[in-house]
Amino acid sequence: MKTFYGATYIKAINLAIAKVYHPIKIEYYKICQEKEEKNKDVLYGIEIIKKIYKNKKIQIEKEKTLSITSSEEKIEKILELLKNNQVTPIALKDIVADLI
Repeated sequence: MKTFYGATYIKAINLAIAKVYHPIKIEYYKICQEKEEKNKDVLYGIEIIKKIYKNKKIQIEKEKTLSITSSEEKIEKILELLKNNQVTPIALKDIVADLI
């Protein structure tokens, strides 16, 4: 099951530095994977979706990483860190690997 965690727009100053002149929204989702066996822990993962609003079209990039942790508290801390630092889909796997 995928649950919306939060979203952010890339800061205008960062877009200007990269010479990008259209809005970019990043959405963060918590993925909950229930195990087949009833007494087993739930595993959590993350999906990031980047939406680029350009020329009246929306381009979408996305990436997900499954089975990061069985701790909901830990996955929410990671999601908050990713959101606060405006991590995009391309960097998700490397950053999660560094954090766990």
